Amino acid sequence: MHYSNTKQYVFIIILFCSWIHFANASLEITEIVYDPIGANTNHQWIEIYNPDSTPVSIDTTWRFNDGSSHYINDKVSFVVQPLSYFILTGDKDTFMIDHPSFSGLVIDTIMSLDKDGETISLIKDGVTVTEVAYDSSMGASENNNSLQKINNIWTEASPTIGISNNAPVVSGGTTSSGGSTAEMTTTTQKNKTSEIASISTEIITKKIVIAGIPFQISSETLGLNKEKLTEGKFVWNFGDGMQKIDTRYVPFEYMYEYEGEYVLTLSYYRYPYYPYTESIDASDRMTIKVVAPGVVISSVGNDTDAFVELHNNSSYEVVLSKWILKGTLHSFVIPDGTTLLSGKKLKLSPRVTGFLYSDLQSVSLLNPAGDSIAVYPQEEKIVVSKKVVLSSANITKATVYKDSPDSAPLENLVNLNNLEAQALNTNKNINPQTFAWIGLAGVIILGIGGVLFIGRKNSLSDKDKDALEKELSADDMVILE
Repeated sequence: MHYSNTKQYVFIIILFCSWIHFANASLEITEIVYDPIGANTNHQWIEIYNPDSTPVSIDTTWRFNDGSSHYINDKVSFVVQPLSYFILTGDKDTFMIDHPSFSGLVIDTIMSLDKDGETISLIKDGVTVTEVAYDSSMGASENNNSLQKINNIWTEASPTIGISNNAPVVSGGTTSSGGSTAEMTTTTQKNKTSEIASISTEIITKKIVIAGIPFQISSETLGLNKEKLTEGKFVWNFGDGMQKIDTRYVPFEYMYEYEGEYVLTLSYYRYPYYPYTESIDASDRMTIKVVAPGVVISSVGNDTDAFVELHNNSSYEVVLSKWILKGTLHSFVIPDGTTLLSGKKLKLSPRVTGFLYSDLQSVSLLNPAGDSIAVYPQEEKIVVSKKVVLSSANITKATVYKDSPDSAPLENLVNLNNLEAQALNTNKNINPQTFAWIGLAGVIILGIGGVLFIGRKNSLSDKDKDALEKELSADDMVILE
């Protein structure tokens, strides 16, 4: 029994150690192309290396963050083999056109690297696995070079996709740039000293947000010894005419009302009661792109299945947290974290919403602030002309034109809103002389008829007259007009 228990303990320890090794599976960002020559969209990429001796499985618990968090490869899992690389890019096909000789693993994700600099990271289960902060002062901007991690120092060099990065060439104690090795070391030490001795602040938020939807903004401010600073004066300018001032570090939510691009800035003052011009210690800025929600109610169900279907028409995923689906009788608050991907649809079952068929007569989608985003059914505007033209060539059929009456032939337009007026307008088109001739003809006909009737009556005998009068009664007469 003792020996059996010992084997069990050893097995548990091995499993525990294996779990620790997997949990701490390390990946490293080793190369970055953030600002290639020409257009940046779909041409940016980063190289990631697995320095471990065991494979690393990438699944839906992993995220890539370049200011906003994205799934890697649209939730498709893959494995990074030991001591191997893979490329993360905004568009795999574009990358292969740019680098046709590369035969390694290329993974698609949403990528929009700021050419002025930012922090990028890989995150697993909410924990940062690898993170790199870069800016344009480090090089590799608009020159087809990349930033490479060489001996734990980020350096500009020619791209080395999928292979080990090389240190700058040193010949005869000098670098390729002409400086001596001692000079380069001294310069590096000075840069490190300068970096340690400065206060820095960084804005942490999404780079792309939805108009009318609150989003979270935070920051990280570090002191001379890289300690976190939470007191001072934090001055936020949102670029839309609004400003916020805090004396302590406090994450908060903000909302842009309209689409566009806004410059968000943060200025940090260590001594908040000094005049601004004398006490500013650090600042940061970020361009925030605000896009339309793009979510519509695409369809609803019937009396047997009262579902509501939402469709994201935009090019960006939309987080529907606390959005409100309002029916005729009931309302449903969409749970936190519900995300509708770009171009995708989400069908909400009546089992979830509690909707009845009667709710589907009028359905609206509201954002958390209560503003209407979409309605169903959508009102269709019918535009008709106020003029009707009747002619022998075109009188049997009329056409109703939607939205663009100016482009329709006037003789085909019928005003459905005022048919009585149309009739009057039609009568106005008849010549008044025509009415006179018609009236005269009627009088002549009546006169001739009366003369004939009287003459016939006079020609009858008294007996026949009495018989004729008996045959005629009020019921035999009809008033025609």
